[in-house]
Amino acid sequence: MFHDNYDNQIIESKTQNYYFVESMFFMYQFGKTVSEQGINIIIDGMLEEKNEFIIKYKKTNYEILLDTFKSHNIFMVEVFCPLDECRRRNISRGDRGKNQSYKQSKVMNKNVKYNFSVDTSVDDAYECAKKIINELYRDSINNV
Repeated sequence: MFHDNYDNQIIESKTQNYYFVESMFFMYQFGKTVSEQGINIIIDGMLEEKNEFIIKYKKTNYEILLDTFKSHNIFMVEVFCPLDECRRRNISRGDRGKNQSYKQSKVMNKNVKYNFSVDTSVDDAYECAKKIINELYRDSINNV
């Protein structure tokens, strides 16, 4: 929902808007601070690569994430859904643009090194979560 409004504001104002990239940067900083207190965290988001990351930070969003957590144990999970199914879901929600999934797929970083992947077109949210937990704790607990 946010993306369509954000992109339209940028186009209309013909300016660079750094609120999005700054919010991502500070979310990573906050996550690092929390994790340094011994608290495991989950950052749920797409690794979008907008030009503003390079302009402001001289790095991609993905590079900022990796640099921020370079001394931390990070477990990257790809939550995948085929583009046609994403589009169908967005349209059925009624509050998303019909082309939002396509637009987002164009700005997502294609070079992310994931530790694990789940497909929401194959498994429901519960099964995906169970698979992630089992993979994350594979060596330390019996499967859930």
